[in-house]
Amino acid sequence: MDKSFVWKVGGPAGFGISSLGPVFANILKKCGYFVHGYLEYPSIIRGGYNSYQIVFSRTPVTAPMKDIDIYIALADVCFEREEFRDDTVVIGDFANLKKGDTANGKKIDVPLKQIIADIEGKDIMKNTVALGASIAALGLPKEIME
Repeated sequence: MDKSFVWKVGGPAGFGISSLGPVFANILKKCGYFVHGYLEYPSIIRGGYNSYQIVFSRTPVTAPMKDIDIYIALADVCFEREEFRDDTVVIGDFANLKKGDTANGKKIDVPLKQIIADIEGKDIMKNTVALGASIAALGLPKEIME
């Protein structure tokens, strides 16, 4: 049996989460994976918590799963809303996440805010930079983002 993996992104409404999920799902499909995407009922209040989960595998997947393998934390609220195993890979800008220190998981610190400042970008671009970190963490070809 082939293992299924769960990738999830979470953060405040207005951070492009409902856009990021389908983009990553399409990237995974182009890499030959079967995917099942799930947008939690989104907050319509700017700043409320939103998340998008993708289950992917080399064999068909048809439902969401509870345990998260890779999680992108775009704000502190993520650590209040999600549970991580010790082996969950948590990608975040930990210099700017106060609650990340107490969370379980293997943390990958990506200086999202600094990367965006270096290119004179806007804060909403954090999701795209984090997408690149996900692709790198999974060993997917970086050209796939083009």
